[in-house]
Amino acid sequence: MTCGRGHFFFDLADPTKRPRDELQMALRVMGRFQNFGNATLGLNLAEAEQCALALGQPVAETNAENLKLFATRLRQELGSGASSFIP
Repeated sequence: MTCGRGHFFFDLADPTKRPRDELQMALRVMGRFQNFGNATLGLNLAEAEQCALALGQPVAETNAENLKLFATRLRQELGSGASSFIP
């Protein structure tokens, strides 16, 4: 039996309804899935801002460059291979 690496997609479904510490814990758990395959976190802009605040990162003016910077910081925070997608 061959076991390949999986792909995991996460959607936070309105993180504003969760306390900051729960959001931090959920993000860190999602990052650990990178050990088992590619982990992708789908975020809209509001969710990205919530995640940034939960992780103690600044929320900057919304533009393409700042979104790329946030995605890079999120990957670094969650684990070197964790990926993020911001629609």
